[in-house]
Amino acid sequence: MKNQRFRHLLTTTIACATLISLTAPHAFAESVSTDISNVDPIATSDIAPNTVVKEEETVNDLKDTVETVTETDKTTKDINDNSVTTGENNVTVKDAEPGKKPVGTQDRKGQENTLTWGVRSSFNNYSGGPTEMLDGATQNERKNQFTFDLESVTYDKETEKLEAKFKGGVRYQKYCDDNTKYTNCKLDLKIENPRIVISKAGSYVFAKISSKQYPDGNVYTNDGITETKPIAQLYTANADFKDENNKITWSEIPATLTTDGNKTFSDFYTVGGGLDPITFNFDKSKLTGDQSEYKRLSTDNAKYLVSPQSFNNEVLYENHRELFKFKGHVIVATADSTGSKVDKTGFSLLDRDLNEKHFKDVDLNWYGAVTFDEKNGDLYYVKNIEGNYKNVYKIHVHTKTGFSEPKLVYTFNDDVTTLGYNPHTGDVVAVSKKQTAIINSKSIVPLSLPSDQELVKEYGFTDAEHVYGNSYSFSPAATELLPMEDGTFILNANGSSAKKNSTNFYGLMVSINPRNKEKPARFLPESAMAWPNLKSNSARVKGNLIIRFNDNSSEAHVVAQSFRYENEKLIDLQGKNPVRGTASDIKSWGNAFITNEGTVIALDSKDGILKHVDIKTFKKIQDNTPDKYGRVLEDIAIPSGAKTASHHHGPLLQLDEGTFYVSAYDASKGEAEETYVLRKVYDPKFVPESFEEKPDIPDTDEQNNSSLSNTWKIILGVLGGLASIVGIFGVVNHFFGEQIRNFLQQFQR
Repeated sequence: MKNQRFRHLLTTTIACATLISLTAPHAFAESVSTDISNVDPIATSDIAPNTVVKEEETVNDLKDTVETVTETDKTTKDINDNSVTTGENNVTVKDAEPGKKPVGTQDRKGQENTLTWGVRSSFNNYSGGPTEMLDGATQNERKNQFTFDLESVTYDKETEKLEAKFKGGVRYQKYCDDNTKYTNCKLDLKIENPRIVISKAGSYVFAKISSKQYPDGNVYTNDGITETKPIAQLYTANADFKDENNKITWSEIPATLTTDGNKTFSDFYTVGGGLDPITFNFDKSKLTGDQSEYKRLSTDNAKYLVSPQSFNNEVLYENHRELFKFKGHVIVATADSTGSKVDKTGFSLLDRDLNEKHFKDVDLNWYGAVTFDEKNGDLYYVKNIEGNYKNVYKIHVHTKTGFSEPKLVYTFNDDVTTLGYNPHTGDVVAVSKKQTAIINSKSIVPLSLPSDQELVKEYGFTDAEHVYGNSYSFSPAATELLPMEDGTFILNANGSSAKKNSTNFYGLMVSINPRNKEKPARFLPESAMAWPNLKSNSARVKGNLIIRFNDNSSEAHVVAQSFRYENEKLIDLQGKNPVRGTASDIKSWGNAFITNEGTVIALDSKDGILKHVDIKTFKKIQDNTPDKYGRVLEDIAIPSGAKTASHHHGPLLQLDEGTFYVSAYDASKGEAEETYVLRKVYDPKFVPESFEEKPDIPDTDEQNNSSLSNTWKIILGVLGGLASIVGIFGVVNHFFGEQIRNFLQQFQR
């Protein structure tokens, strides 16, 4: 009986020990694994209601929304106005005393039954803002946004005309002989009692004006009543409109100068030039007329709307930006300044509604050498290491977890001037002044490039400069590497030039083929133009179509050009004559991209309007063919879209068929503090694709490390199991050793 019990005990002990040895590695592995099963799909919608076009609604998982808000709260800076911008010769007794707000200072934007308008922020910034606020009007602390109280509002259902009258005014008395008594002021301007009219016949701002003209001293007046003398034109079709809780709100209606508006500023600007956007609201109880019938204009049937949401990381506009798309998200790369590291420069991951989900602070070079491998989700960039621009780093992107830690990819022998990704081949390529290489391959083997002089001499050019770009130019444009369908790239070097027969040529382009060991670079002589205005330019590509344009703000000096790349040559679509701004519908190029149909969507820096133009003539395309909703593609007015030519950022980004993103110029912070704002333009009828982010697949090194780690886990688990067996046998021997020996002796007999 004792022997039988012992056999049961021994069998059970060995079985337990064996079970421990088999399960230990799995238990160990499970304890360190990450839960990747809870990955929520991203499902969004830009559909607006059929009755009233409202702010777009995004259908997000509640958990994602909470996470986004939390992350945004952590990373977004407070942008409260907390300083007063001063201008030349604007010290007056009415200005703010130290520690006090200026007279009439109170930021009331959004307060019920008000109009908020800065007229033109740049004018306020350099003039130091108004000297005096009139009849209850108030200003913000920066003195470049003004709020007026509603006096009356009427609506006529038959004509769809809304008229909203506001009271109050602003007065500028600057550059005076006596800045305490305001005698003989060169600038003496009053703008009072603004009146907004929104109707099918046209939407405008009227105001009572008294303006001393410079330099003749005559006074221009406008009673604000005459219907033929508006000071600003409004573009309501793309603006945000809300009818909620018995309150009507128009947000950021783009505005441009009229002829009379320009006279307000002594004809200092140009007719059609951009003004600050307008925001106003009123309670429906204030409305005289058909209160229940008021809605936005029936003619406001725009195919695209501009979302009131925007992204502004408070970094100066002059810091270069590049935009990339990734699984329904937007990546914003913000470059450092030339001098020192700036807060919030690096990479921001935004959802399609421009909420920042993740941010990675990196030392990103200031001249825009960055690219994105969309297929693998890898960002490549040149890191600034104490003025050394030879090192290329990589960061992996995941929409759920954000950005990985930077990893050194390769160190070149000299400064890297540009990076590019070709979606047709999947190659990520770097170009320095002397080398080029594919840097997302298993082995990186740089190819030597011919010198600037060697590259151009076979075509009769001499004295070539910056053909491969450079890392120290202060010109507001980046050196670009444009991907071509044949797997090559075209390098558009900012600041490149050469001579031929004593004539200077600019805008030199180079074909880069890092797979051609014999000839990795080839000069494209068709790109060279004897046009000094093309020395600094930006280029855009779609397929084999290329456009380029310069950054000048004067129509007479603005030029743009388009090419088709064919049989390793550039074919000039204009016949060797770039199109001037005076002959184009784009008077100053702020930004652009080429559509899938081979046309161009361009942002005009003069008026802040996004225009659909022909790729050859750059004239607006008049396509009145309606879509299935009865809409046609019209101009899109972008709030604060003017003055965007002051720095050419990377291309406008088309996320999908119904959504693209446009850069804007925000001057509200004050002179020399202008910032970059990203705006979303969307089709309210478009339903975006849902994306479900899969778990990351580690790279080769990580896989090897992971496999090695798993092997050791198994080994350690087995050893642990054996140790457990040994331990158990020790315990058994201590208590039952005598019985075991007696048991074994029975078999020996």
